[in-house]
Order: sequence, then C-alpha cells, then structure tokens
Amino acid sequence: MRPLPQFFDPSAPYGRQFLVLGVITLIIDYCALLVYGWLADRGARLAGGSRLSGWLDRMAGAFLVGAGARLALVTRSAG
Repeated sequence: MRPLPQFFDPSAPYGRQFLVLGVITLIIDYCALLVYGWLADRGARLAGGSRLSGWLDRMAGAFLVGAGARLALVTRSAG
C-alpha cells in the first residue's frame, strides 16, 4: 500500500483527489505568504528611518564582528 493521506477514498480516482489537494494547498500557501509579505512591508515602513533601525544595524554589526573574531581565533584540532 502506498502512503496516502487518510482521507483519500481508495475507490475514487487518485488523480482528481491529488488535484483537489494540490489546489487547496496552493490557496492556503498563497494566503499565508501574502500575510507574511504584508507584515514585512508594515514592519519595514515602521522601522525604516527610526532610531531603532540604526540601533539594530549597530548590534548586528557588532555581533558579526565578534563572530568573525572568534572564528579567527579558533584552532583546528588534529584528527
């Protein structure tokens, strides 16, 4: 037996069931990505020219410099 979703009807054609499942999945994914995009746009507009944006940039830069320095100081173990 092939692994199929539990709600598939074994007596009905599989092609139509997969088509319906695929269309439903695409609709749900599209709606979710639309919401993610809208939220990202709103967040970018809210933090665009604010002091928060500059502070986040400085913190991210400091983290990357620290990570680079730590990586430069790591020695490889023989083996």
